[in-house]
Amino acid sequence: MARVALVLIVVLCPVNGLRERDRGLNRWSQLATDPSPADVPQTFAWDGKLLAAVRARVLKGDADLKPAVAALVRSADSIMKLDTSKWTVMAKNYTPPSGDKHDYMSVAIYYWPCNSPHFPPPYPAGCNTSTGLPWVSHDGVVDTAAVEKFDSEPLGHMAAAVMTLSLGWFFTDDASYLQKASAVADQWFILKATKMNANLNFGQAWPGKENGTVWGIIETARLVHLIDALQILKLSKSFSEQTELQSWFSQYSEWLTDSHLGKGESRAKNNHGTWYDAQLQNYALYAGKPSVAKTVAMQARLGNGIHDTLVEYR
Repeated sequence: MARVALVLIVVLCPVNGLRERDRGLNRWSQLATDPSPADVPQTFAWDGKLLAAVRARVLKGDADLKPAVAALVRSADSIMKLDTSKWTVMAKNYTPPSGDKHDYMSVAIYYWPCNSPHFPPPYPAGCNTSTGLPWVSHDGVVDTAAVEKFDSEPLGHMAAAVMTLSLGWFFTDDASYLQKASAVADQWFILKATKMNANLNFGQAWPGKENGTVWGIIETARLVHLIDALQILKLSKSFSEQTELQSWFSQYSEWLTDSHLGKGESRAKNNHGTWYDAQLQNYALYAGKPSVAKTVAMQARLGNGIHDTLVEYR
């Protein structure tokens, strides 16, 4: 579902703009006239103005866009038929070391019980063959069965569903998509009985060694585009959850900057560091903290030898 949502963004929006720029033409030459500001979602990663312009074409029945819209509708309709009640941190059968199931929990994807039958003896030194502890790394080999038992997979389903449904509503005006997107987001972020606490203290744990690691933070990178989906839903007067969602992301952005795991991930020099910056910037912007986002951008630019002194945010 995540791939469907993001591919449709490309099909419906940026591709036209890129092709026009390649030909040296005006970006909007193939699109409708500039949309009303009231119709433009204030997105951060996606191009809100281009989304609105393409929506105008869709609602006018543009034949070129009908196949993409039909694919989006099929994907949204398939989500409407799913039982989404398990897309919550409370659905896992394990309780994190904190004793609170509201805390997100996952295991490092390349780690396996030290006595796993997938890897024949001799077992590693120090392996407890009764408990399988400590888990050990088999780089590049994903323990799919273990991953499915925790919160990473429900997080991915939730984020993909909210993205797809928000786009479905935006391009078709089908209110049922908006309602379902709101319900799925509420269940993960807002409802007292099912919400996730705003931390990743127990992400990508190494059972028997570490309760949580810095590497777990990249799992919430899926929320970067979810932020833009929420900004799309914000266009509807019936979407009333904005304040509570902003509060959750404000708390999570504070955890990213203040926790020892967040600080550790911020120093990563690979894709983990890049996604940390992308997350913190988008969450801070959504939570109404542009100064935090600007600081992250400037530090990233300077760290890469780019000495621009002006960074603009919508």
